[in-house]
Amino acid sequence: YLLFALSYRSTAYAMLSQHGKALEDMQKVQNIIKQNPTFSEHISLLSILGDAYYHLGEFETALTIQLKILKLRFNLNRLDNVDQTYYQLGNAYFNLQRYNDAYNAYWEAKQYAEKKAAPIYAAYAGQGLALTLQYQQQYSQATAELHQAKKIFHQHNLTVPYLETLIILAQISRETKQFPASLHYLIEAEKISENVHLNKHYIVLYQLLAQMYVEQGLYDSAYFWQKKYSQALLRISPSAPIKMWVKYKNKTLSTALRLES
Repeated sequence: YLLFALSYRSTAYAMLSQHGKALEDMQKVQNIIKQNPTFSEHISLLSILGDAYYHLGEFETALTIQLKILKLRFNLNRLDNVDQTYYQLGNAYFNLQRYNDAYNAYWEAKQYAEKKAAPIYAAYAGQGLALTLQYQQQYSQATAELHQAKKIFHQHNLTVPYLETLIILAQISRETKQFPASLHYLIEAEKISENVHLNKHYIVLYQLLAQMYVEQGLYDSAYFWQKKYSQALLRISPSAPIKMWVKYKNKTLSTALRLES
């Protein structure tokens, strides 16, 4: 029980960006595993550890753990949640910019989720597929996956992933010069984004909203969203000063933002 408690707490610390505490708990877990090697093949424990390393940004380590879990699942015929393992593999590959591997992992995740009639897991996998396809500039396929995932997220009142699909759709629409569609997605995204915490892949929404308002000549709103984008960037990389430039009433306003760590 102590081992699982430490693992869960380490993941929680990692998700809260308290990396020092997360690593401290992780070291305790590793020491216990060294003393009890049988735990090194415990799928549930490894899944928690893989998640913790992922949230710490240790994507290579997370990938190694997920690959070990996948091998154990097939060797032990423990395939009940193999879709989730493939999904976590996809996340690790994506963050390592191994997009072909990410696509294959997300595809497997979606297939297994659909086999066991788990539409929400299938939607998350489809969202991963779409994000990967976007980076590969396969926009038509990405859009199809997003619409399918968006429908399921909406049916189950899953606000955060629903918002994320809107953001990707807005990006794709803009990249393919479908500006009315991009505007539609951005307006809807703005309405539901106020109380939603966006991770590093989706803070681009703030920049897209700033750009939208600049194009509409609404410079106060543009400044608000550009400032929010810069602050979000600084939370990810607090030591990096960000210069943001926004046209404001026919003048160029430059603001350098720095948040002390």
